[in-house]
Amino acid sequence: MKLNIRRVAVIGAGTMGSQIAGWLAQWFDVDLFDVQQGDVQVSQLAWEKLLERGAVFSAQDLLRIRPCTIGVDDKRLADANWIVEAVYEELKVKQGVFRLIDQHRRAEAIVSSNTSGLNIDEIVAGTSQDLRENTFVTHFFNPVAVLPLLEVCAGTATDPQLFTAFMEFGRDVLQKGVIEVFNTPNFIGNRLGVMAMQIPFFHWPKGMLVNDVDAVFQVLFGWKPLNTADIVGLQLLEPVASNVFDYEHLEPDPFLHYFHPIEFVERLVKLCHTGRNALNQRGFYAREGKQKFVFDFESNMYVPYLPEQPSNRYPSLSEASLLTQQGDAHKARQHLLQGPDAAAEFARNCFYPVLTYALWLVGKVCEDLLSIDKAMRWGFNWPIGPLQICEMIGRVAVIAGAEQVGYFTATAIPDWYREAGVHIYSTPQKPQSVRQSNGVWQSIPETEEIIDLEELRREDGGNIISQNNDATAYRLGDLDVVLVEFHSGVVNPFTLQCVDVLEDALNIAEADDLPVIVGHAHKKAFSAGANLLWLLEQAQAGNFAEIERFLVTAQDLTQRMTYARVPVVVAPHSLALGLGSELILASTRTVANFWLFQGQPEKDVGLVAAAGGCMRTLRNALEGIPFQVMTGAGWTVEVAWQFIKPVLLLHVMCARSKHAVHARDLGFLRCDDLIVHSRGLGQEHVLFRACQEALWLNGQQLYLPRKPFLFNLPGCSLSQPLAEGVIIALEVPFDSHSATIIRRLAYILCGGTTHLGRFVTEQDLLDLEREAFLSLVGTPETQALIAKIVKKS
Repeated sequence: MKLNIRRVAVIGAGTMGSQIAGWLAQWFDVDLFDVQQGDVQVSQLAWEKLLERGAVFSAQDLLRIRPCTIGVDDKRLADANWIVEAVYEELKVKQGVFRLIDQHRRAEAIVSSNTSGLNIDEIVAGTSQDLRENTFVTHFFNPVAVLPLLEVCAGTATDPQLFTAFMEFGRDVLQKGVIEVFNTPNFIGNRLGVMAMQIPFFHWPKGMLVNDVDAVFQVLFGWKPLNTADIVGLQLLEPVASNVFDYEHLEPDPFLHYFHPIEFVERLVKLCHTGRNALNQRGFYAREGKQKFVFDFESNMYVPYLPEQPSNRYPSLSEASLLTQQGDAHKARQHLLQGPDAAAEFARNCFYPVLTYALWLVGKVCEDLLSIDKAMRWGFNWPIGPLQICEMIGRVAVIAGAEQVGYFTATAIPDWYREAGVHIYSTPQKPQSVRQSNGVWQSIPETEEIIDLEELRREDGGNIISQNNDATAYRLGDLDVVLVEFHSGVVNPFTLQCVDVLEDALNIAEADDLPVIVGHAHKKAFSAGANLLWLLEQAQAGNFAEIERFLVTAQDLTQRMTYARVPVVVAPHSLALGLGSELILASTRTVANFWLFQGQPEKDVGLVAAAGGCMRTLRNALEGIPFQVMTGAGWTVEVAWQFIKPVLLLHVMCARSKHAVHARDLGFLRCDDLIVHSRGLGQEHVLFRACQEALWLNGQQLYLPRKPFLFNLPGCSLSQPLAEGVIIALEVPFDSHSATIIRRLAYILCGGTTHLGRFVTEQDLLDLEREAFLSLVGTPETQALIAKIVKKS
């Protein structure tokens, strides 16, 4: 069953409704409805703030959203193929909205509620049969752009075929991590997540500060509950918890008391300290200038946040936090749980009930165990789920810990988990299959949509074709692709050793007609650029011939990537700066993780992009212009100015993308590059999509690389006035060295000493880049800027 959705109506322009509208505007036209409050059209006010708050990702998406007013524009509901209710979490309010929808919707239009935990059958009570058959829950998580979880829940009357089709639609079109949940209070995420957010208040040791509590949970679960509460809003905790605490038909829940209203939270809400969205931006945490504060519940005042405090009062927490920072999360968790101080006791009192509750909920809020872990990873950003943690510490330790902290916790452990020898996952980390509560093992479907480099290495030794300290190239098993990953440091600086491996990979790929993927799954950075320490040492030693050799090698490599006989697909994520960005620009196709922070910040260290960064950003800006136009009489200096100036500003301002859509708007990514939301599967899913794209490109009857580009540039007739105009227009007090860099950039982008009518080749611009770089790197000013960055990092 295919869903033919073209226009969506979102009712409710508050925090969630606005974000949902922004997310859906990536694909659909959206009508955003809310009420009129006096002279204020609420939806119009929300629309005006969407771009500022990051709820939409481009001006084009914003233009797809139409503000509407309830009671005035109700007839527009009939235009929608899908109507999303996203009003305040109160049953009577939602029921009133559904009566309105029932009056105006077109027949068979899909309707969904963004309730975070109310019963969908109660929400649609009293509406038409057709509406009930086409209604279900679509619970997005806040922030919608960051958290991939989408919980979907069918009502009693929901059409099963429609519901199944929408689950596929949510995964494949909306690019969300979709899980099916039972029609129970708070579903999975907010049932377990809110309990985990509230449990600290029931065991809070006297004298412990807010940041200490978050530090304990960071060690236990890789997550900070009080910081999370500040993000979502403290005023929402009580009503969401009350969905469980006050529900009349709830089956006996041994952990129900953890959903009781929290006096600490009520105190802050009365003071209007509701978190980051409050007018004063105060909650559990607050900030004044650069100073961070935490609320002290004993003094009822904000006190300075001092990160070193745990080491003074809670040695076990301090030692465990250090182990976490060193990357050994399991050892850190065990160290804290076995500690003798108050922080360790607090950890045990919170940790084992949360794990036990996760086990108890299996079969009550969802069909399978896997959904419990998905909900916490995708909806609360836990690095691993609670049942994965159970697997890591072992069944015996979980049961013993539960018995240690209290009888009610121990009796809540289900019988199926008490069976000797029970395992939940095939392996604790990155498992391939999961055991259901009935004992049946089931494969994890998401493992078919990722490229797990660790697993591939284990299966076939990685089939390494080239390797050194900074990079490795693999021929990936049956996939018929060559993959190059960097591992040169925390932010993966691009070095000559990286060049060597990429060259080897291209040699083998071209010989065997295999596509190449450049990418990896290291969290910090794709590549943050050249090794500045090496560059500084060479410059201070006067080894400019060595620097030039590196530049020539890097330029030759990027040119070879562009014009290789096989596709070269780059799959970047996170930081991609300097040379890292230039690798993206040189690709046949980029398959970018949505969270890509790309930029050419060379000016900040007194340099210019010199591995094709200037040339290729200019090419991206000019490539859509027909050759006849760029060589005709209408291509004047004044016209060229309009295309070259934005590229100059891109480099002068060291612009960095907020995400991949922004990178496309800035001119780093091309129209045919792909942007992928990872759906909770991480960068490994982006690598999988890159592999699909590379194989598709290479599978064409005749793969042809991009054609070399000829530039018709105005040369000195524009470069000087362009540079001076930018310096004046920016109204920034540039020092003389910065002004020199700007003039150098303008000189490169205008083609040096050329003039209109004389073609400039890509190599001509690369030569200009290299000359400018070498002239700047020898100056004391540039070396001082590089030294400053090196010292800071």
